[in-house]
Amino acid sequence: MSLPGGAVTHLVAGTSPHYSPSGHLLFATADSTLSAVGFDARRLRVVGNPLQIVERVGVEPSGAAHYALAGTGALTYATASSGNLRRTTLVWVDRAGHEEAINVPPRGYAYARLSPDETRIALDTRDEQSDIWIWDLAHQILQRLTNDPGMNRLPVWAPDGKRVAFSAERDGVESVYWQAFDGSGVTERLSTGTQQQTPSAFSADGSRLTFVTPLNPPYDVGVITLGATRAETMLLDAAASETNAELSPDGKWLAYDSDESGRREIWVRPFPNVESARRQVSTEGGTRPMWSRDGRELFYYLLPDTIMAVSVKLGSDLTLGSPTPVVKYPEAPVLSGRNYDVSADGKRFLLFKNAPVPDGQPAAVAEIRVILNWTEELKAKVPVQ
Repeated sequence: MSLPGGAVTHLVAGTSPHYSPSGHLLFATADSTLSAVGFDARRLRVVGNPLQIVERVGVEPSGAAHYALAGTGALTYATASSGNLRRTTLVWVDRAGHEEAINVPPRGYAYARLSPDETRIALDTRDEQSDIWIWDLAHQILQRLTNDPGMNRLPVWAPDGKRVAFSAERDGVESVYWQAFDGSGVTERLSTGTQQQTPSAFSADGSRLTFVTPLNPPYDVGVITLGATRAETMLLDAAASETNAELSPDGKWLAYDSDESGRREIWVRPFPNVESARRQVSTEGGTRPMWSRDGRELFYYLLPDTIMAVSVKLGSDLTLGSPTPVVKYPEAPVLSGRNYDVSADGKRFLLFKNAPVPDGQPAAVAEIRVILNWTEELKAKVPVQ
């Protein structure tokens, strides 16, 4: 990014960039690999093609990579155990705390979304293949939906259950796309602008899709109007960061979380006239709101381990009850998006659970490794001229 103008030039697909005085740009990728490419610091452009340098580097779901480069030329990094996200499975948990296992294969899942008819689950998978997969609950089959080199994330089901929207970085911009859930047909871009976007939730009638601009904080919320003529409108564009925006079942209210008070809290505003009023929902912090299917409750996540519920009466005005704990969620992935879902009847919660370590295998433990004079090796492997 050029300062102070703010013009952005796309260099490579990756995260956690560091400039090395050896004339290289270092960056991480979703497969837990540290890569390097020559970088012309005067012209601000890459030189040559990226080359993978170090494998099994710890990378968080956010893209943050655990490595550092010293001025002496030494590299230090923390190893990844398996992929860049802990291996998890899925469970149903009812309001009494009873668990029912879902036989999905353990992998590095980040987000899960239940289809409207509750027969399938769309999964954001962050491991060697950062793609969207579909789990068929009845037939116990895991089917891949996306298959391209970049990261595909944050699946959202269309209300008719025929398509899944998701974000993908193609042509250097992360935009919103959708495709038939069985992978048939073509992948269609829903975004009409050039700003980075990730999908949040559809309106109940499928005519709108809320999105978040995830490039740089403060994050903002907008909406894509679908149909023959598509349009994008920014809804919340303030100094604070607003994320996880979801429309109520009657389409009249927008729930979201915001850090305007200094910590994340849940708010609601009238839709589409979001500037006409606002109400704070949570009282002691809160993120990742979700409306119940019948519109009688608004759920949200309270750090570090609880899903809360607020009774709601929808209409031209909004009546809110007091926040009440409904289920414990101690193993929620440390992510900013909504990493839970709720059944249509509101009785069961779809949650992640850490996968058990197989018998006879030690639990994976990260190591911290130091390589002295590493930049000399880097110069030999990745020439800058």
